[in-house]
Amino acid sequence: MTASGCPLIVFGTRNGGIGAIELTRDEAIVLWETESVFDTKSAVSHIKVAQLASVNYNIVVTREDGLIEIFTYNQKN
Repeated sequence: MTASGCPLIVFGTRNGGIGAIELTRDEAIVLWETESVFDTKSAVSHIKVAQLASVNYNIVVTREDGLIEIFTYNQKN
């Protein structure tokens, strides 16, 4: 869930990018999107979002080539 109480979808793309979308009642809003930071740009095979603190979320991304990335972001009200 986002700070506004709407569902949050974190996605991965075939070209290696990841992003997040907020699903409001009226529309889907892209909150952020990134390209792969590695030259290989291997496709994303799995994404797991885990909240380890009250405002911090960790996103674990695994890729088809075996690379594992961990990103941390905080949810602002």
